[in-house]
Amino acid sequence: MKPKKNILGLFLTLVWYYFVIFIANKYLKGLNTISYFTITIVMLLVGDTILERLVPNKNK
Repeated sequence: MKPKKNILGLFLTLVWYYFVIFIANKYLKGLNTISYFTITIVMLLVGDTILERLVPNKNK
């Protein structure tokens, strides 16, 4: 993997994570640990799918 893709993925994941946590704390009045774990796993899967669409893979 190229460093740019790793940094972009890390940045997008962190922004997405804090956005969802902000929405959850504002509207849902907090979540428990299992909910945070589930949200994190879903965000990582969605972020990986978005990165596959944005960054072309030159190894194919």
